[in-house]
Amino acid sequence: MSRWGYFSVYKCIYKNSIPDGKGYYYPVTILTDVDKNNVAFKEELFGPVFIYYLC
Repeated sequence: MSRWGYFSVYKCIYKNSIPDGKGYYYPVTILTDVDKNNVAFKEELFGPVFIYYLC
């Protein structure tokens, strides 16, 4: 689990697969139901992570 997963509950609604082969890759990920106090909401995340938040 990534470090920002420990702070509150969120729902991952999409996560692309990781390709085979050498190198480093973080899949495209879409999160929702992220609490405003969650580090994922407050800080810039590494990788192509999109947080879908309805006001």
